[in-house]
Amino acid sequence: ESPTARLHLLRAGAGRIFGIAIDPLAEVPRARELPCEPVDDSLAAALELFLVEGPHRAAERFVEHSKAFPGDLFGAYFRFSSLVVSGVLGNRERAVALVESDAGRLGGDWRFDAMLAMVREEARRYDEAREIAERTLAEQPDCAPAAHVITHVNYETGEHAAGIAWLDDWRRERTFLFYGTHFPWHNALHALALGDIDAALARFHEEIGSAAVIDAGSLLWRCRLANAQ
Repeated sequence: ESPTARLHLLRAGAGRIFGIAIDPLAEVPRARELPCEPVDDSLAAALELFLVEGPHRAAERFVEHSKAFPGDLFGAYFRFSSLVVSGVLGNRERAVALVESDAGRLGGDWRFDAMLAMVREEARRYDEAREIAERTLAEQPDCAPAAHVITHVNYETGEHAAGIAWLDDWRRERTFLFYGTHFPWHNALHALALGDIDAALARFHEEIGSAAVIDAGSLLWRCRLANAQ
């Protein structure tokens, strides 16, 4: 099939979020060269603002986009992330409130539920988060954001041995854009919680590596605090 405007916008988002070899600033003009529905034209404007001027400037534009096109889940994801990282006091709470407001209308769509589950987990509503994430995985077994929520819930509720086993089993024969080093990081934290520093360091050497700067630095610092030699 021929590329669509929406496909180019999805590629722009993937290039920005996952850091893969796509130039997001090139994808938005390509989208605009193709026939655009009003929803895609609005999304392109918001994405361009996000890419050029950052989430601080784009957050309100994504809020307006979602008001105009409440069924656009891709726009809702960017609305949430833009508000959360905008640096504006109170915007995280707004982001959560907007997701919760959408839940009555969009709940049950696995794409939305993956985001809702994380919001509930961050609110420490662990049972609800697990239930929503498990429901999402029942419908879409490869949904990495839902698996990520279950991983967080397992850690926060102290299910460390079971959490390692669950995540290793789920990851088997799957590949990811963003979570490739992040999931092993989570299991390394489980190992540290169990007092197994060697297992945590093995995850670092075998699955994470120093190139994953944030996960690697965080893990090695935690190992140091745990008196790793």
